Amino acid sequence: MNIEFLKEFIILSDSLNYSAAAAQLNTSQSTLSRHMQLLEKAIGKQLFMRTTRRMILSDFGKFFLPYAKKAVSSHEELRAAIMKWDESSEAAVVLGCTPYSDLYTMTENVIAFRKKYPGITVKTVEQPLEELSAEFRKGTFRLMTMAYPSHMKPPANMVVNGRGRLVAIVLKSDPKASCQSLTTADIKDSQLYIPPHNNAFNRMFRQICKKDGIEPDIVSESRIETNLRRMKAESGIVIETRALALQHPDPDLVIINLEPDFGFYHGLQYSEHLTRNEETFVNFVKNKYPQN
Repeated sequence: MNIEFLKEFIILSDSLNYSAAAAQLNTSQSTLSRHMQLLEKAIGKQLFMRTTRRMILSDFGKFFLPYAKKAVSSHEELRAAIMKWDESSEAAVVLGCTPYSDLYTMTENVIAFRKKYPGITVKTVEQPLEELSAEFRKGTFRLMTMAYPSHMKPPANMVVNGRGRLVAIVLKSDPKASCQSLTTADIKDSQLYIPPHNNAFNRMFRQICKKDGIEPDIVSESRIETNLRRMKAESGIVIETRALALQHPDPDLVIINLEPDFGFYHGLQYSEHLTRNEETFVNFVKNKYPQN
């Protein structure tokens, strides 16, 4: 049954005037009349009663009218749903990342995803943690990288990609270099170089010091490259993740574990409402990192 004929039937049933309905539909009276004849033929019922004086709906036409309106409405809803599907299938996946996307394994996830789904664009936007979290809460980002201390339970809307820990990096000539591990009490009197402000690991280190009642002597909050250069020139201790520390090997430096409670997990956090492509990305990451 032609949906356009149904639309014309609804308009004609309102005006009961071929001239007025044809003008509203921007067509000719003869075309509209032919369409109504074809519709009646398809249904096998007469829709209008015609007299020399006026036109009225037949009893069947009155019965059929609400169903015709429902069919047209459902068709419009279907078209809108198809358009929404098309839009979501073409939309890029936008991923909010901290400056340490490599550490969060997101870079390798994006590369692997693009190989499997070359038709889906993935855009990454790098921001400090607090700004990223604020934009996520506002809905600017529906996907983002995140890390939490190991003692916290992972949120339900998070795929844990891996785990790590904070370590201390000291000069080999430093007396502390022979230690198997260090606590906050061991480093409280040393100059400390920690990750940048608004970084998850900066916040985590400060929270642990606060819990232990330690006021750390922080002289730098910067990226590892800057902190290592300053520490080698001025002495002290660099606090960093083991993953990043291992990416900067140096025969003059020693990596020492921090104990206790300096562990963390990291991964992909996502919103409740996602586009089709975003769901595809989340499911890809979930399949790559099955949760226990």
